[in-house]
Amino acid sequence: MTPDVMNENLPRSASFMLLLRVNFVQAWRKLVTVGSRSRSLTWIIVLFICSYPIIASWLFRMGLWKVSRAPGIGPMLIEELVFLLFAFLFTLLLFSNVVVGYSNLFRNQESQFLITLPLTSDTIYRWKFIESTIVASWAFLLLVSPLLVAYGIHHGASWHFYILTPVIVGLFIMLPAVFGCWIAIVLARYLDRRRLVTLVFPVLITVIIGLYVYMQPQLVSDESLVTQVSDERTRLLDKARFAQYPLMPSYWLSKSVIEWKDGVFSLAFFYMMVMLSNVLFFGCLAFTRTGRFFYSAMSETLSRGSIISDMRSHLRFTGQACAGLMACSFFLPYLSTTPVMYEAQQKMKILRIDVEEKLRTHQWNQVTNNSEEAKVVEDRIEKIIVDLSQQLGPENLGGFAVPLEKYDVVRPRFREMPELVAEIRGFVDAEALEAEFSLQLSKTMHQNISGTDLAFGYTALRSTSESVEGHVQQINATSILFAIPIFALIAGLSQRRVLFGIAGLLPFVVVVFSSHPVWFPPLNMIGLGGWLTMFASLGLMAAALGWWDQIKISDNKYRYGFLDRVVGCIPGLASDTRALLLKDIRVFWRDTAQWSQSLVLFGLLGVYIMNIRYFTNETTPTYWLYVVSYMNLAACALNLATLTTRFVYPQFSLEGKRLWIVGLAPMGLARVVRIKLGLAIAVSLVISLPLVWLSGYMLNQSFAEIIYFSFGILIMAFTLNALAIGMGVLYPNLKVDNPSKIVSGFGGTFCLVISFVYIGGSVMFLGQASPWGSPWHLFGPPSDFAIAVAAIAFLALSIGLGVVPLAQAKQKLARFEQ
Repeated sequence: MTPDVMNENLPRSASFMLLLRVNFVQAWRKLVTVGSRSRSLTWIIVLFICSYPIIASWLFRMGLWKVSRAPGIGPMLIEELVFLLFAFLFTLLLFSNVVVGYSNLFRNQESQFLITLPLTSDTIYRWKFIESTIVASWAFLLLVSPLLVAYGIHHGASWHFYILTPVIVGLFIMLPAVFGCWIAIVLARYLDRRRLVTLVFPVLITVIIGLYVYMQPQLVSDESLVTQVSDERTRLLDKARFAQYPLMPSYWLSKSVIEWKDGVFSLAFFYMMVMLSNVLFFGCLAFTRTGRFFYSAMSETLSRGSIISDMRSHLRFTGQACAGLMACSFFLPYLSTTPVMYEAQQKMKILRIDVEEKLRTHQWNQVTNNSEEAKVVEDRIEKIIVDLSQQLGPENLGGFAVPLEKYDVVRPRFREMPELVAEIRGFVDAEALEAEFSLQLSKTMHQNISGTDLAFGYTALRSTSESVEGHVQQINATSILFAIPIFALIAGLSQRRVLFGIAGLLPFVVVVFSSHPVWFPPLNMIGLGGWLTMFASLGLMAAALGWWDQIKISDNKYRYGFLDRVVGCIPGLASDTRALLLKDIRVFWRDTAQWSQSLVLFGLLGVYIMNIRYFTNETTPTYWLYVVSYMNLAACALNLATLTTRFVYPQFSLEGKRLWIVGLAPMGLARVVRIKLGLAIAVSLVISLPLVWLSGYMLNQSFAEIIYFSFGILIMAFTLNALAIGMGVLYPNLKVDNPSKIVSGFGGTFCLVISFVYIGGSVMFLGQASPWGSPWHLFGPPSDFAIAVAAIAFLALSIGLGVVPLAQAKQKLARFEQ
């Protein structure tokens, strides 16, 4: 190393250590100050932090013990769940680092201040990278530590297991931190470019819908005749195989933990070295080569206006975006056999009910093999398959149909099912027959057929005995479908109106030609990819007519926009109240880091809602139906607590050093806080009430139960928002403009702890006060006096946690104004 390089690197390392030392001293002084000012609250936080790992470890251990009792597959199922858990945690940790990294690197006054100092961009990036990693990963460490402790205790791991796992987890969090900050830099650098609309938007929609279609579980009753452990394991975890992809960092972490637990230290050490080598390589790139890209991204971010305010200008590129969406949708389901398969399952359910009714009324004797009753059942099953083949035949799907002669291979599998059930059960069990029918149907039929599959000649039937000649003929008939994505890409690249029009009309023409002689498949059998293609066709036709280019962008900054008109329609709002509401909404909307986290949260809620119908079915015992119902109530309340803590609590602190300007306004700080509280409650109810109503409907709850749960979430919304606003005023952080840092402080942590405790107590009280039944009614329904006491306790707890923080906040606001 030359002296020039040494002299150049010395100031960099010295400045970096100076940043570390200054921020460490600041953090330590804040901790000491908080401890000296609020000793009682500090001890509550310490007590929670100390008790949470113990309680969480016990709960995780009980869950592992329950899973391990699954006959034959318990230990293997636990290992599969370990892979799946760390794969999802890696994805969530990556999203968290992207959001926090973007906010901390580019939407932070400290970053903008440091960039003006005689510090290198590498030095600034190194510090902000460390800070973002800590803020984004502490919750992950808090969650996964009790799980690993419970996993080690459950398997009787040696003492060195508990020393190794913190090291592996510490290495693991570095990779999503590096990748997340890199993605944040790319987004900051190119967020306003045309390629974001024309490429990222359609690809993102395709990936989300593709994951939704792929992750659909296979529903088969427990009465199925699956007797081999390998078959049961495949049926349960077939869609989770992606978690065991060897190049995923979550796979290295999972293998290290599992192999070390089993005593295979050499293999565990190998995967740990793989993790270490990747951390060193990508960490070196992050610390030595990313600063220059961070500087250019920061310069680009500061030199442009709001991305959201300029979104209307991106409408000019909607034609290219629709072309990309049409090309990507070709890999999504063009046809869906779900309605037809559901109808066949319903017919099989009717058959099962008829058999049980005839047995109950002694019209039939017990159905045995080769009996007259068994032949009747076989004939009805064959009739169901014949109806299914006709609905998927040429009369309904045309060129996309399954040739009727292909069902000759499939039909014996279903006709022989009563005989198979009788051999295993000794008689034809109606429930087992229905479960076996559903399993055989899913094995025989494709539920979703993409445009690519149709172009290659595949149909809804999973038949392996198709002749080569028939397959080639099918390819020749439907290969014209490849023209759809090809012309869409050509139109997107050329950007000519004529080609936009051709690409917009082509899907309808090609589908009509391919599905001859029916001209078009039934609308209820068109898949998500087909609907997206038709939607993109309309966008391409609009581009061909020049509609997107005719959108005028007004230069008048003082015009009344859509948001002004919506808020203005609310009756009874004073002008100053309306102005404050508009200000808060616009500040939130202009902060990319804020609404992007909302999108992630709403995406998780969407996944939850789409899969909640699989939590229960008609054969679930009543007790577990109540368990699922109250777990759903707790999940909705926890979602509400996440919203209030993450977005409502920082509202007062985000006023920052400009708070004195707000305090000088005629409305006063107290009224400002009340308006913020009203806005937060309104938004929370708009999100929470439909969530509770929809989830209750999907869980087949009665109307009275849905009203009861809606009333409970209504009270909890008022309490949680009042608690978040009150705690935000009592423990403000006016020196920081990053909401993630504000929430990660003492007040945010304390607010989250109280919210969780309140939700746990509220769910218990609501369960005790329920007149219909709940998991707490193990020994029979409670008396009217017990119900009244539980209801009063819920209301008292809600009022106390909502009113007391607001009253103390009002007193502090009075001192602020003085």
